[in-house]
Amino acid sequence: MVPAGTLPSPTFDPTYDYNAYTAHKDKTTGRLIIGANSVRFVSNMGHKVHWVIPYDQINNFEKQDRIVTKNIPDKLQRDSGKDLKFITKDGQEFVLSQVDQRDEAFSQIIGFAPANWQVVW
Repeated sequence: MVPAGTLPSPTFDPTYDYNAYTAHKDKTTGRLIIGANSVRFVSNMGHKVHWVIPYDQINNFEKQDRIVTKNIPDKLQRDSGKDLKFITKDGQEFVLSQVDQRDEAFSQIIGFAPANWQVVW
């Protein structure tokens, strides 16, 4: 666990972090880093930590699918349309788009977060 009062690393730290996935926030490309106590989004350029959400502050967490259509061949399609949405207990929303291996990242967060999750249809 990251010691109390320690700022999260802007880079992947194998001592405290489980995995990292390429993701996008607005027009920023970065990584969703799944840590021992929280998830965070860090930009690739400048390694800026855009946000950190401790697991105990996640109120809702869901996969979102966007319909992505462009008049180009599928092999050239870069937008997967696979997003993740976090809603904190104080109502803040954080959406990451084009999350690589989104389903794996989702499962890891569900598994690592010490919360009782409910499936909502």
